[in-house]
Amino acid sequence: MLLASDHQGSGASETRAGSVAERERIAAAVERWLLAELEMDRAASAAAGDNSVTLSYVRAPPERIAA
Repeated sequence: MLLASDHQGSGASETRAGSVAERERIAAAVERWLLAELEMDRAASAAAGDNSVTLSYVRAPPERIAA
């Protein structure tokens, strides 16, 4: 996480922007990791012949929900 003080030439808004960018970067990495874990679970279930429906907490596009 970015930490800066006004004495170093960085303003508070710059620090907040850096913190937001860092949180977004971390959130994207966590999302990629979770999606990879979900895909591995699905592949393992398919390989084992388990075709039962499972719940997914990944947001589906609106057109998939309406279908």
